[in-house]
Amino acid sequence: RDLSVRVVSLQSGQLLEQRSSTALKARPHSVALQIMNGGPQSSAVTDETVLTVGLDDGSSLRASVDPVTGGIGTSPTRRFLGARPVSVSRISLEGSSATLLLSSRPWISRLDSASGKHIMAPLSYAPLDHGCAFGSEAIRDGIVATAGTTLRILSVDSAGMGGGEDEAFNTNKIDLR
Repeated sequence: RDLSVRVVSLQSGQLLEQRSSTALKARPHSVALQIMNGGPQSSAVTDETVLTVGLDDGSSLRASVDPVTGGIGTSPTRRFLGARPVSVSRISLEGSSATLLLSSRPWISRLDSASGKHIMAPLSYAPLDHGCAFGSEAIRDGIVATAGTTLRILSVDSAGMGGGEDEAFNTNKIDLR
């Protein structure tokens, strides 16, 4: 592993040809490339392709990616999230694309459907080791996660992310039937 992230082509005839790269200030720990949308009630005209990189130093980097050329945006956003390396997972939050970032504290990043701006907020929850998207009849857009030897299934309501920066989610513990 080096201090860079590369975007490569998956087109036939140009398979694994490098499209772009960006230098990082720390080693990458986890990477996710996803199309962010504001969901069914979104007023956003277009979706945005976003590269999210979790770094070993406890920070994350978010950059836009041109969906045609694969070029990485020139002004990425970097944010310190905690003392542990950051793991990144793609999730869905009330029908919209979102990103789960895990460090010494869990965070969620999503596109605000009203303003079109990215919002990143800490979850008001215990630290998690691993997490990914989960769905069932009872929980449409959930998260399955581990914390030590405990398996946890979470359902996050985006009501706590009403468009303001750094609004914390709150959680309720409900026993299963």
